Amino acid sequence: MRDGSAAEGGVAGTDSRIGSGVGGDGTSATRETARCITAPEALGLDTRLTFRESVTRALDAMPDGSVLTVDLSRTTRVDSAGLSALMLIQRHASDRGQRVVLRDPSEELRFLLALTLMTDLFEISPSRS
Repeated sequence: MRDGSAAEGGVAGTDSRIGSGVGGDGTSATRETARCITAPEALGLDTRLTFRESVTRALDAMPDGSVLTVDLSRTTRVDSAGLSALMLIQRHASDRGQRVVLRDPSEELRFLLALTLMTDLFEISPSRS
């Protein structure tokens, strides 16, 4: 069953939009300025490419100054390939003037980010309770 999560190539959730419809041609100037994407349960060698590509597509569809939140609440394992994917996502966003927020990363991921000196690359939202 497909749930639209990023692990399946989809984008989960949209937080806000700007703009309004334009003219009578049925087109819309609506562009998302914030979006949330759910990371896979295991972010690693087997899932990194699909995840990174889906996030990159989402970033490309968003205007400069947008915020992309990566929901890590269901992610229980991140290896070096997954960490690399997060770093490349952040770099892509930074090049476009966008921000990446990591929502609810595990203590292990927080430790890994600190160990690899990547803590300053990401905005991190509240910890797991």
